[in-house]
Amino acid sequence: MSSESHAESPDTYPKKPLWAAALAFLLGPFGMTYTSVALSVLYALVAFILIIVSSAFPINTALTGVVLGAIFGVIAYRYSVQPPKLSHRPWLARLDRPGWSKSILCAVAEAVILVEFVLFVRSAVTIRGISMFPTVLPGEHLAINILPPLRGPVIRGMVVRYRLPGDRLSRISRVVGLAGDTIEMKRGLVYINGKPADDSARISRQQRAGCIDSTVSMNNLAQVGGFSAGTRDKTKLVVGLNQMFLVSDNRAVPVEDSRVFGPLSLDGVSGAVQLRKHDSQPFTISDCHPQSIYGP
Repeated sequence: MSSESHAESPDTYPKKPLWAAALAFLLGPFGMTYTSVALSVLYALVAFILIIVSSAFPINTALTGVVLGAIFGVIAYRYSVQPPKLSHRPWLARLDRPGWSKSILCAVAEAVILVEFVLFVRSAVTIRGISMFPTVLPGEHLAINILPPLRGPVIRGMVVRYRLPGDRLSRISRVVGLAGDTIEMKRGLVYINGKPADDSARISRQQRAGCIDSTVSMNNLAQVGGFSAGTRDKTKLVVGLNQMFLVSDNRAVPVEDSRVFGPLSLDGVSGAVQLRKHDSQPFTISDCHPQSIYGP
């Protein structure tokens, strides 16, 4: 007399809903592989979309991650309590049901794709100098949006990462002028087409921190090679086609930006910097004058 075995196959859906929910909440898409391969892939896709959104908009990524984990934790719980009936599509059931081999393969693939995706979309830099002080602090970690669709077009006021032709050093500065703009520096302030161009709130904060010195010669000059070619009398400059004019926020010390090397091609931009707010932190004039003035 033969007997049927009712032992659970390693390819069946999990029978521990709380365990499934906890893994999905704590480990994200990787933990979701315990419940469902298809849901794990869906979870990863949603995470990728959130990475893109967080690169384009200032959202709380930590809170968003917790909410997303909670949502998929509930889904994992319900999925384990009442697994889908896929008997009419056995190939889909076999693909979706978790198993050790599929779970490990899926988790590894998701990890590799996620790391490559994050590195491709955005990177992080540690600021070493004070050229953008007090907007950016020395030692601060900043996210850089790399993909052009995410960082958007280069506009005035944007802080960008760039490299000079033939230079391996990455720098960050603020874009103050674009093609067709007539640039002039007077007493540390930027004028475009004869009108003040600096944001008043930002300039006020820079002045309170002592990061604008009207006596610095390069703060009264905007001319290519103005210091090396003896062209100090030429204080105006017109930005050329597909070019930008960059000026650092810390104008209390000589810093290498477009006041020294002139307008730079827009092709030199390698990312847009996501800034943090430091409004509540007091600064003094001495903070603008450390020995290390070049960065990041």
